[in-house]
Amino acid sequence: MAVHSSPSRLQRRARPVGLVALVACAVAPLFLADPVVAGEGMWLPEQLPAVSEDLRAAGLTVDADRLADLEAPPLGAIVSLGGCSAAFVSGDGLVLTNHHCAEGALTLNSSAEENLWRDGFLAANRTDERWAGPGSRVFVTTESTDVSEAMFAARDGAADDLSRWEAMDRQEKALVAECEEGGPWRCRVAPMFNGTRYLLIRQLEIEDVRIVYAPSEGIGFYGGDEDNWRWPRHTGDFTVFRAYVGPDGVPAPHHEDNVPYRPAHHLEIGTAGVSEGDFVMVAGYPGRTFRYRTADEMRFARDVSTPWQIERMQDVLAILDARMDEDDEARVRLNSMRFGLANFEKYSRGILDGITSSGAVARSVSREQAMREALRATADARALEALDELAAVIERGQADDQRERLFSWMRWNVRMLGAAGTLWRLSGERDKADDLERDAGFQERDWPRIRERMERLDRSLDAVADQRLLAYWMAQAALLPETARIEAVDALLERFAGEDDPAEAAAHHVLSGTALTGPEARIEAFEASRASLAASDDPLIALARDLSSLEQEILERSRARAGAESRLRPVFMSVLQESAGTELYPDANGTLRVTFGQVRGYDGPDAVTYRPQTTLAGLLEKERGEAPFASPPQLLDAIRAAEPSPWHCDALGSVPVNFLSTLDTTGGNSGSATLDRNGRLVGLLFDGNYEAMASDWVFDPVRTRSIHVDVRYMLWVMDRVDGAHHVLREMGVEPSFISAPEPAPVPTRRGRRGRR
Repeated sequence: MAVHSSPSRLQRRARPVGLVALVACAVAPLFLADPVVAGEGMWLPEQLPAVSEDLRAAGLTVDADRLADLEAPPLGAIVSLGGCSAAFVSGDGLVLTNHHCAEGALTLNSSAEENLWRDGFLAANRTDERWAGPGSRVFVTTESTDVSEAMFAARDGAADDLSRWEAMDRQEKALVAECEEGGPWRCRVAPMFNGTRYLLIRQLEIEDVRIVYAPSEGIGFYGGDEDNWRWPRHTGDFTVFRAYVGPDGVPAPHHEDNVPYRPAHHLEIGTAGVSEGDFVMVAGYPGRTFRYRTADEMRFARDVSTPWQIERMQDVLAILDARMDEDDEARVRLNSMRFGLANFEKYSRGILDGITSSGAVARSVSREQAMREALRATADARALEALDELAAVIERGQADDQRERLFSWMRWNVRMLGAAGTLWRLSGERDKADDLERDAGFQERDWPRIRERMERLDRSLDAVADQRLLAYWMAQAALLPETARIEAVDALLERFAGEDDPAEAAAHHVLSGTALTGPEARIEAFEASRASLAASDDPLIALARDLSSLEQEILERSRARAGAESRLRPVFMSVLQESAGTELYPDANGTLRVTFGQVRGYDGPDAVTYRPQTTLAGLLEKERGEAPFASPPQLLDAIRAAEPSPWHCDALGSVPVNFLSTLDTTGGNSGSATLDRNGRLVGLLFDGNYEAMASDWVFDPVRTRSIHVDVRYMLWVMDRVDGAHHVLREMGVEPSFISAPEPAPVPTRRGRRGRR
């Protein structure tokens, strides 16, 4: 039975925290808007009854109490893929998500000769379904429990900021360990409202995920980078997986004897779709928003961190593109990294443009000035002191940011360096006897995942690109000011100072001499002790070892800052909550949320008005016959044939392809089920409009739009283009194509419903 703790107005009135007694301030919120009009709000399921009047006014017919129940439809069918969202759409574990969310699995199963991302894939039967690979997961949220008092007790009993972080970290690990005991669970403690509340989330973890169907790149990624974050769109961004469990119905590692998972609930397909003005809602797992951050943090993002990362990503994309043009196998291996970087680069440019043009920083400054004036009026000196201290903590963190940011990007972007760093750190953490003393991410519960990463690295690794990227980041490190040097990199560059390009020579030395390019060597290093790795003469392990002192220094500083923020940010948030005068939602943090609004267009640049729906007719107008606007011939033939279809919309004169909504979404919402007023699936969210990218920081009620693939286009493609008729039938939809074959045979064996 799911546990939902929902104090009457806890979302608005947090308990007194530390020094401050909450005050009511007449401060105009920076980000709030009428949810019925603008769709603002990434609501926790437990909050939905509190906004039930708004839901009903917007058009919802499902009872809000049922909508808030994690073990009832439709939320009982909503799942996470660990970075994307998805939903069960059949009783035998079919999972519907975005095509771009399947990019890693498709790449893992591809080669230059058989490219599933480019050409698509359809399993004729369940035996032919392809394993998505190690690390692929489906997470089903089953419980949400308030653990605020336990976390507050750990925080308030500490002597200083570092020990405060350590106490809260240990308490969090203890709560997670108890939550995961005795079942196939994955648990986490999620801070809400800047640490004024903590929820313990428990999820069923399904680790055998298989590819059932994916359209080709010409459908699933139609428009490519050119159309990304733009409207109008004509993209069939959808893919179908299946979740498998052991023969006993309990999640188990991938094995040929596993059987389809039987979810407690799956979504009904709303084949009629939606029209302009209709109610829609999205249930999914949005990643990160920053709407409750300070003006100084927004200014730093605008002026420093975002411009820097845009420049670096553009440089890295140029390196990847050059390598992918050289070699077809490299193109397959690097596709996933390139896709993610290109997406994030454009997203970052949108954030920068939006924050700059909207005047959001100035409004945030005014909001905080009003907050302080209200506190001075009530003579709350302790709250003012806390806000001043928070500002000082943030300023110190920004002063340390340049080196930390470069180090983080280098470790992430150079795949082999990231692997070596992980293996080195794991060897030290494994030596600790107490699992609660091990760093999060390196506890015993994490070891299988780390091993999986080492096993699957080959399929996305290109040694030439990795070496070029390492040389690039070393050259960037050489440009750091004297106060922010990376000593291990400086020592390598000095060693090769006599070469024409010291960074290139150093990178060649490190990566051409390592054995970790092979999976056997990585697994051996995964199992090795710290003493064994310390004695290794492998140049990559040596670099990871030399960088580890900087990593530890960065960790200790960031932990002390986090300890300080755990007592200071709740003060800022509590004052803001009191001033809002309405129900607030917490910033997105990868937990299950619901957002709602309408199907609606918007006004773009001068004299441009965007209608909210696109069609097959518009796709044909956009078609160029070359990437990124190159549809497969069978799709173009089907459009031109213009045969009657149950998914034709008379009002639009064609089959709908994509639509806009006013919903409040962000990264991580990709693949989220879009539901109609009755809770039926009518689409999948896959993107947002460029003009609203700054909404991660400050919500724009006028221009914020989410972009969805219409369910009618998905059904039409499966029926008329790719012949996925047995998949349609399993989803409860009868194919309409005259030559539709009989359902594909499937095994008769069925497992029991997975343990809940």
